[in-house]
Amino acid sequence: MFRHTRSLIIAFLTAPLLVATIGMGEAVGAVRIKDVATVHEEGHVQLIGYGLVAGLSGTGDGTTTQFTVQSLGNMLEKLGINVDSDRVRVRNVAAVIATADVPAHARPGYRADITVSALGDARSLRGGTLILTQLLGPDGELVGSAQGPVVVGGFSVNAGNHGSMQKNVATVGRVVGGAMITRPPLPDAPPPEFIAIDLHQPDYASAQHLAAAVNKALKSSDAAHATTAGRIEVAVTEELRKQPGAVVDFVATIETVEFEDDQAARVVVDERTGTVVVGANVRLASAAVSHGSLSIEIRDQTLVSQPGAFSSGQTVVADQVDASVTEESGTMVEMREAVTVQDVVQALNDLGASSRDLINILQALHRAGALKAELVVL
Repeated sequence: MFRHTRSLIIAFLTAPLLVATIGMGEAVGAVRIKDVATVHEEGHVQLIGYGLVAGLSGTGDGTTTQFTVQSLGNMLEKLGINVDSDRVRVRNVAAVIATADVPAHARPGYRADITVSALGDARSLRGGTLILTQLLGPDGELVGSAQGPVVVGGFSVNAGNHGSMQKNVATVGRVVGGAMITRPPLPDAPPPEFIAIDLHQPDYASAQHLAAAVNKALKSSDAAHATTAGRIEVAVTEELRKQPGAVVDFVATIETVEFEDDQAARVVVDERTGTVVVGANVRLASAAVSHGSLSIEIRDQTLVSQPGAFSSGQTVVADQVDASVTEESGTMVEMREAVTVQDVVQALNDLGASSRDLINILQALHRAGALKAELVVL
């Protein structure tokens, strides 16, 4: 009898815990406004365009992607080359959408990075070059153009029946400084009466502290005021608006003002990657946690029965499946009150759980009221 064994093991095992932490101190402390907020006079606008990436090494769109074939034929026709679209092969070309963010009143000649994303069935944009692409503004009018080599932070290799390998996303890339503005995206406007400051992480206490710090720096009692948890408005005097360049100096001064950023305690977990990030103000109340592990083994055996020589028997093949389940007993662990991030990390490490098991433990602690922080699950 011959035996062929094929095993499949599914296990949930304990492993050393890795916890990423931000701000190991008691408080975030004073920070510059420009580091945690966006100070803007006019804001940004988004541009969009449709174009082609050429020079790919056989990783472009296939012949079934009709808009790529049509676009390539139209481009060649504008260059004085007439081709039969039925005979065009576009494996070295990919159709893409180009997007960029630029200041609302960017002057002609301003350059910005641009993102290109494949539209068809291209496998990779690596090594390609974006051909001259028109960029449209919010009003649908032409405001600039883009062109240049595409930088991709990954790769994709397809070996047919022998398998494939991919790292990161190879169908999205960047053209550094590839967008050039030919006219302002929005018409010119007079200097605004208010400068807006938008917090990256809206918080009422932080907004109040920021407004007070700006008023102190400007030696005024009411120049800045918080309108929401995420926005602070600073008044621009008529005298400043009349002086050329005065508003720019005014904004530059505001950006460097320091204030106390009072952010809420927050724990962020990513179930897809097992990443856990603990914020600076996270606290733990006393609690008891029991954690165990479960191991399931499934063994699939193929049994072959071979008849003896000169016999009239037949070869018989049968599958035999064996399964075993092993559950380790959990140990009750007492988690004492943790008042610093170091205490929180030490208490979680004492559990001896893997990062993915830790996510479930944190959710249970949050539901029990022992985790004194907002739990964000990505």
